[in-house]
Order: sequence, then C-alpha cells, then structure tokens
Amino acid sequence: MAFTNIQEIINLIVLIVAIAYILSGYIKSPNKSFRQLRKRSFFDWEDFKFATIVAVPAILFHELAHKFVAIAFGAAATFKIWIFGIGLGIFLRLIMSPFLLLAPGY
Repeated sequence: MAFTNIQEIINLIVLIVAIAYILSGYIKSPNKSFRQLRKRSFFDWEDFKFATIVAVPAILFHELAHKFVAIAFGAAATFKIWIFGIGLGIFLRLIMSPFLLLAPGY
C-alpha cells in the first residue's frame, strides 16, 4: 500500500487554498489600521497570507492525524475532500456570514 498518492496531494492543496480563503474573512492581518479592519471585502492578499500561516497548519495536521491513526490501527486510509462542506464554507464567506461552518474532508 502506498503511503500517499497524487490525488491526496491535490486534495490537500485544494483544502489549503479553500480554508485559507474562508478564514481570511475571519482572521485579519495584525498590521492593518482600525479603518482597514472594519472594511469588508471579498478578497485581501494580506489576510489570505496571514490566515494561511495561522490556521492552515492546524487544520492540515488535524486531517493528516486522522490518516496516520487509521494506518497505525491497520486500516487503509485515503484523504478525500468533501466538496459540499468546502463549498458551504466558501458560500458563507462570500455572503459575509457572521458564523462559520467547516467540514473540509474525510
């Protein structure tokens, strides 16, 4: 059994980009003024980079831990993204919803 495959790597990259975009609306870069923090936009590179640095490692390691624990117990494990869960998070981000729902993968 291979440890990983190209589809899992693609799924992880899609997950990283989607989660960083979703969280960029909730986690703001600390080098902004108060006026910039109150302005709501659909996309900001600084917020995207900061959300990637802060939140994505935790989510990535969490999802990989599921795979490693399953392998340790002798089960076959493949990481897959749940398109509806990611799509729902992106939709909530696009409509600037005050709450967040994440269900990125299994």
